[in-house]
Amino acid sequence: MGTTNVIAKVLYYAGIIIAVLGVILGFVFGRFEYVGKPGIIWGQVFDWALRGVISGLFLIALSEVLKLLENIKNLLIRN
Repeated sequence: MGTTNVIAKVLYYAGIIIAVLGVILGFVFGRFEYVGKPGIIWGQVFDWALRGVISGLFLIALSEVLKLLENIKNLLIRN
């Protein structure tokens, strides 16, 4: 991440945090207990995890776009 763009860095790290939290929350909310026997609702786990990862990747992609735009701006200013 060789950029001084603070917004791009914040979006990048927020994307990573959201993706990781999505997977963790998938396992937290996917647990259930039925008559004393613990189990996991895999559909709910994958739903939460997939939504978290997609949201995180969207923010990471947005940060990359901002970095590329900043690089283009810097090249235009130099020339």
